[in-house]
Amino acid sequence: MNTSSVSWPLIPLKIGLLKVGVLLLLAGCTMTLEDRELPQDPYGWHGAGKIVTLANIGDSAELRRGYAEMARGAVYFGALHIDPVSARYAYARNWNSIEAAITVSAAVCARDAGRPCTLAALALPDPLPPGTRRARGFSVQTLHQFRLLYADVQKQGLWGAYAISPLAAQGFSAQEPSEAAARQTALQNCTFRLEAELTQIGPTGAAAARKAGLDRCEVVHVSTP
Repeated sequence: MNTSSVSWPLIPLKIGLLKVGVLLLLAGCTMTLEDRELPQDPYGWHGAGKIVTLANIGDSAELRRGYAEMARGAVYFGALHIDPVSARYAYARNWNSIEAAITVSAAVCARDAGRPCTLAALALPDPLPPGTRRARGFSVQTLHQFRLLYADVQKQGLWGAYAISPLAAQGFSAQEPSEAAARQTALQNCTFRLEAELTQIGPTGAAAARKAGLDRCEVVHVSTP
């Protein structure tokens, strides 16, 4: 599942979830802006990801394809649910929360299989233990925008802010006159993208996200004058 920071190049799978094409990991990047070093990822998850396999995928070509798509590049955060009987699957990847990826992929898979599905695999940052079910942080795409686009438009003497959602949506502000204005604009931009993303993933996924309280943005970084 993917939402771009600028547009939404969404590629639908048969089961209604979306796959992502961003594979770049910007681990260890530092940037400066007018002699000022920008902070690292506030969550500290930047770096290589890993795939944690939790269930036997079996011999189904369809399920193996779903696993390969979700696992490609170990792009965190991601989750894959499968139903071995019907060979239905659903996954999310490159999101900002493992809980969101698990929740939405479970709901969509269960809708298509007609029964609860099995959590078969996770995409996690290397530092997290395999049993992690609740964690948030910058996805690869979010980290890319934070370190490049967000950094590039800040200006000395003015405020900026960066907001993320548990899904893939994010938004930022720059060159605002106050912290309050920077936070408000970042949240508005993130919320706009999040609502578009919830529409794209369909009623089942959106309802699951809203029920779990995963349908809101929060400010995670403020750029001070």
